[in-house]
Amino acid sequence: MKSFKADAMPSFEHSGWDPKRKLARTTPKLFDNPRFSTLLFELEDDLLKEHTNMVYLDTGKPCRNKKISRYEEELKTSALKNSKLFNRTIIKYHNDLHSHRFTSNIKAYKNDAAGYLRRYESRYPDQHESTWSTRMQLLSVLANPKPLLGPVENSERAFSLRPSLTTIRSDVRRIFTQDWYEYDLRSAQLAIIAKDWRIKELQDLLIKLGDASIWTYLASELGVNADTSKKAIKTGMYALAFGAQEGTIKRSMLEEGGDQSLVASFLKHDLIQVILEHRRKQFAAWTEDDETFGFQSAFTDKRTRSLLAGEAQLKEVQLLLPIYKLLEEFDENNEDVTIMLYQFDGVTVRYKNEKIAKRWEARIKEAVKKNAEDLGVVTALVGGRVVPPTL
Repeated sequence: MKSFKADAMPSFEHSGWDPKRKLARTTPKLFDNPRFSTLLFELEDDLLKEHTNMVYLDTGKPCRNKKISRYEEELKTSALKNSKLFNRTIIKYHNDLHSHRFTSNIKAYKNDAAGYLRRYESRYPDQHESTWSTRMQLLSVLANPKPLLGPVENSERAFSLRPSLTTIRSDVRRIFTQDWYEYDLRSAQLAIIAKDWRIKELQDLLIKLGDASIWTYLASELGVNADTSKKAIKTGMYALAFGAQEGTIKRSMLEEGGDQSLVASFLKHDLIQVILEHRRKQFAAWTEDDETFGFQSAFTDKRTRSLLAGEAQLKEVQLLLPIYKLLEEFDENNEDVTIMLYQFDGVTVRYKNEKIAKRWEARIKEAVKKNAEDLGVVTALVGGRVVPPTL
């Protein structure tokens, strides 16, 4: 960092770090630094070229493909070694995919993605910092098209080990994945807690709604516009499902554009009150040494709220596993159907052609439906071909 500050950006500043408190260095107002903006533009333009000679930021020495490959193999080995019972299948599948399955789409749409972000920043200057953060993630995607997944403590989910198509903003991701198909579990977390917390009212509502959006229903119940309030309502519901305290639920909804009136109406709604009551009973049923749900022994964080979120995430992984099991009949070189991205409550799939897509989409959805019914969770896999954003 001293060399970078001396040779590239004298005005570069950063905070200290504290490994005991797990605090990383931060760079205040980095995105407002004109030198950094110029550097990022140059790097982005360079990565958009067909042939780019990558170098290490601290030394300027060339990045050798063999060294990068060795590093990635070490990451993959460590990820599999530390994986848990349920996410192991997902981690192994995705980390074993060859990078060439991603490069064609990255090359085809990288200029579209960069242009989209530049237009977005021009149209929404108040979101400057967020847009630049996304552009930095875009650089990582251009340099490393294939995501690498690994486990984290206290979750059965698999997480991206570096910025990738799974972590970048969804509108930018859809530019790269527009030839693919994106599916997610309908109202996944609500369906899971309805079953696990025995909330009959919520289960009955989900059955009644069927394919209709629960977010549209809740917006109507709360007397607000679904388009402008969906994000806040959805954030509040997921915070509720993952065990957040009421104060945290309020703050999270306000941060996502909700106002005080919406938050108050949300927390007073009959359905929300029913869910809160069942959640309190669930909290009371657990103690620190309670092993009722089996998975708890793998968690280092024994707080009830963390276990609550962990249980829901475990069920979420279980609901998606049949898709991976279906594809076990293929050898690693078969490209008829590939699960390109794992996205917690859904997946992005690439089919070789439309005929295969039609046949396999039905198989995948049916497998998830049957599994959900066996688990007693009122959900289904919904979605289809990805539509890129327009701006």
